[in-house]
Amino acid sequence: ITVQARLVEGEGRGQGSGTGVRQLTPDPRPPVPAFIEISVEDSGIGISADDRELIFAPFMQVKGGLTDKTPGTGLGLALTKEFVALHGGQIRVESEGLEKGSRFYVLLPIEAPVCRNQG
Repeated sequence: ITVQARLVEGEGRGQGSGTGVRQLTPDPRPPVPAFIEISVEDSGIGISADDRELIFAPFMQVKGGLTDKTPGTGLGLALTKEFVALHGGQIRVESEGLEKGSRFYVLLPIEAPVCRNQG
């Protein structure tokens, strides 16, 4: 398993000259929040293209074959997706297919989302 993290600037920001020096002219647009992207990669059973969206559903498990006895309830990714969404983030998965492993990406805003009082 490989775990990595990196800072990701908001869309439309950080467009420098390619030399590592940012333009100093003021940007009239409101600030776009920056994000942290966490990726987790494994070399496991992989995920077929048909299963990539289904795996985030509660109680869904991807089986590795007829004899696979996958432990667990199938709630881990569903709960993770909900927790990430509650923090204003997104989760996605990439896999080249079965037996090719998978990589999950979690994108979270560095600044906490604004909570509005419901009452």
